[in-house]
Amino acid sequence: MTEQESDQVTARFFSAGKNELDNMILAAAATEIEMLPFKTIASRNKIACDTIITGVGPVAAAIEITRWLCEHSRPSLVLNFGVAGAYLGDALSRARLLDICLAHREWFGDLGICTDRGTVPLDTSIAGEIVCELDRGLRERVRKILKLRGHRFLEGDFVTVSGVSATNKRGKQLQGRFNGLCENMEGASVARACETFAVPVVEIRAVSNYVTDRDLSSWKLAEACSVIARVSAEIITDLNSDEEK
Repeated sequence: MTEQESDQVTARFFSAGKNELDNMILAAAATEIEMLPFKTIASRNKIACDTIITGVGPVAAAIEITRWLCEHSRPSLVLNFGVAGAYLGDALSRARLLDICLAHREWFGDLGICTDRGTVPLDTSIAGEIVCELDRGLRERVRKILKLRGHRFLEGDFVTVSGVSATNKRGKQLQGRFNGLCENMEGASVARACETFAVPVVEIRAVSNYVTDRDLSSWKLAEACSVIARVSAEIITDLNSDEEK
């Protein structure tokens, strides 16, 4: 897509969005495995929201979230949810299996020059910024909901990668470089797209595994999907309630 075509797409979106504000929350997850438990809860409890499955990885997520924002009325906000791998940082501050994590910022973690010592970032004049700030006001609203609901949760920076980190060495490199709480494969792309279209976005994830030498037997993928589906449904319920007041 050329720069002119990109500007035209954005212009079409804003033209529709200003007059056709949907006010529906858009719930985004990467896979059907993550989305299905949420849809089950939302259907059972008649929770009003739109949903999108972005697909796995930064490129798929960027394409699908942008496509949705261009083809639909503007949502009031995007809740990006799913599972994540927790970095093995300080024992007192690191996330544990099935913990809930709330993002402050998202980093494109492996965009740059890959070396034995980690990824060296490209100059911002070439690649642009590799960090995405998530909406602070929306994050504060979600923080209050989590506290009122009695959930234990951690906050910090998330790292988006194109390839899942499957070694302890790579996990330490990324955690050390970004002071990351956890990693995923879509968050920064969703955040960047929402930033481009001026749509507030918040991201929460449940820890399904640790970022270390790969051992699928220790993962709690199904349990993490269940946890984050339930918490996401609670958040959207309370956000919808706030909008009605």
